[in-house]
Amino acid sequence: MIITFERLERPDLFDIYYRELNFHAMRDKKLSLNYRIENMNINSQLAFSIAYNENVESPSILSSIYRRESWPMGMYRILNRTWKPMGEEDILPTRKVNTLWAEMIDSQVEWLKSNVSDYTTAIISREHNSRNTLIHLMEDVHQSSVNRFELLDERVWLCDNRSNPESCYQDVIYTGERGVFDYGN
Repeated sequence: MIITFERLERPDLFDIYYRELNFHAMRDKKLSLNYRIENMNINSQLAFSIAYNENVESPSILSSIYRRESWPMGMYRILNRTWKPMGEEDILPTRKVNTLWAEMIDSQVEWLKSNVSDYTTAIISREHNSRNTLIHLMEDVHQSSVNRFELLDERVWLCDNRSNPESCYQDVIYTGERGVFDYGN
């Protein structure tokens, strides 16, 4: 089950999101700074999603829908700051993506279509050279998602500033209109 919501409309769900994200940020993890709520620019997160496995009370996946003002109109990042519980890798030794990821993608794209008038394109991006990871995600998601993704041939500049080229040029898969990427990267 996936619940996608706006923070101010569902403070009860945001409290769960906030608690779980803080727990995740406290883990000894390479990217733990990324998951600290104070580093998330909460006001730029349009919506949040929580995924629950059947018959499990605690969240299985958390993520958000994000948009930078510097991006072209209509482009939104889904699966932003995605969190998954410790041990999921051990549960899925085949490296197959949990079907909740596809359900979350569908929920977030549907939320954008229903709530954002200029929505044209949803992206999933990674900071480092991650084409293989995105291809693997795309292939697995296509098995159960109603949305179809394409991998961009070129990396895309997704930062507001020019300070860190290594993390700002990102590999991207997208669903929707390809034309949004013609904005001068």
